[in-house]
Amino acid sequence: MTKKRTAIIQWRCFVEAVSCGSMLKASEILQMEVSEVSQQIKALEVTLGETLLERNQRGVRPTWAGQKRLNAAKELIRLVEEVFRKKTAKRTSLRVAVPVSIGRLFLDWIGQFEKELGESASIEVIQFVENSPYDLWSFDLFICKDTLPNERIIARALGGVERVICASPKLFKNGGLPKFPEELLEFPLAMRQGKEELLSTHTEKMRIKTSPQFLVNSSSALIDTAVLGHAIAVGVPLWAIKEELASGKLLRILPEWKLEPTVVWAVWKPQEGKNPMTKKLYSYFQERWRTEPGLINDGRESLQSAYTGFH
Repeated sequence: MTKKRTAIIQWRCFVEAVSCGSMLKASEILQMEVSEVSQQIKALEVTLGETLLERNQRGVRPTWAGQKRLNAAKELIRLVEEVFRKKTAKRTSLRVAVPVSIGRLFLDWIGQFEKELGESASIEVIQFVENSPYDLWSFDLFICKDTLPNERIIARALGGVERVICASPKLFKNGGLPKFPEELLEFPLAMRQGKEELLSTHTEKMRIKTSPQFLVNSSSALIDTAVLGHAIAVGVPLWAIKEELASGKLLRILPEWKLEPTVVWAVWKPQEGKNPMTKKLYSYFQERWRTEPGLINDGRESLQSAYTGFH
């Protein structure tokens, strides 16, 4: 009897379904019909003689057998992609993943990097919403904020993003600007998430627990809320409002008080450490980071648990 073989597309469907927790989301990423994704996974289960996914109304998750197969499936896909890249023309391109919230900053830098290298560089940029891209192993270099993925990677901190408090002058037509952190609570506030914020000067530290009237899901929405004069925006990335501050559309509130910065990491796979293009792009990011207003360069190569070796 001829032994049935599994297909790489079946493994891709399985891995994406587990990563997304949903057949629908997996189908969007793979650009396939939901029914086709389901059929490919079902065919894989039949071939293996194992049930790989538990399906319910909330989505899908791997069974015990599926969890055992998952890492091997990811490695298989990685190897296939590596063989494919070797068969194509000499590699002169990079795949880079960047969080949406700082995408505009890095897109500008990458555009300048490509111009400087001319035709020798081609960079594909993918923006993602979560802390790390769902398929991080398919990228040569990716940028993440604060939280590092739980994978075997090399992570080096580019530095911190300075976060500030700002508002439109419209908000203060009938009164003066806040002079102390506790006075913020007298105004409508906008934040990305409700939490305690630590504010500090060279001599003082103070935590304020806020219950924002405007809870938004992105930095751009936070900036828009401030520009429209609806609220004081807490935690706005300084680099993103340079033009608004220069034109007077926004004012910095309590500029002597600092919010905790957001740490941004450059991350790559161990095998990418020898790629000269990856090294060159990372060095370029470092140079730009040191000169961009609103970005903090503390002189260290790494922060927290990531270091210049494996994370």
